[in-house]
Formats: sequence, structure tokens, C-alpha cells
Amino acid sequence: NQSLYLQSRSPIVYDMSIYDRWGNKIYEGRNLQSNDFTQGWQPTEETASGVYVYKVTLVDREDEMIAGDVTVLH
Repeated sequence: NQSLYLQSRSPIVYDMSIYDRWGNKIYEGRNLQSNDFTQGWQPTEETASGVYVYKVTLVDREDEMIAGDVTVLH
């Protein structure tokens, strides 16, 4: 889909971080709006194929976090 972003039924403001396999932060987005394709992480051609870890924190609910992984293929 070329973008990793939060999808929801109602608008949500969130922060998102992406990490490579060694734990290096390669992307950080703050105060992003859910359901907006353009505000997500969009890997470029320079982004190596592989598995990346994401962490999403809901701004209105500081203690609520969503984490997982996403695979980038070129």
C-alpha cells in the first residue's frame, strides 16, 4: 500500500515511530491524523526490504499503545 498509517472509525490523533531490525529509530511522526494516507510512514526506494517494528501511541490516551511489525518489499 506504500504507506503505514492508523485507520479508525472516528478521528484519532496519534504518534508513530518505526524501528529497523537493530532497534534504530528510522521514522517519527507526531500529532498525526488517523485515516490520512499522506501522514503515515512511506518507505522510499532507499528503504531496505525487510521487517520493521512500529509503535503507535494514541495522543488522547497516553497509556494506550499499539505495536507490531510490517514487512517492506521492493
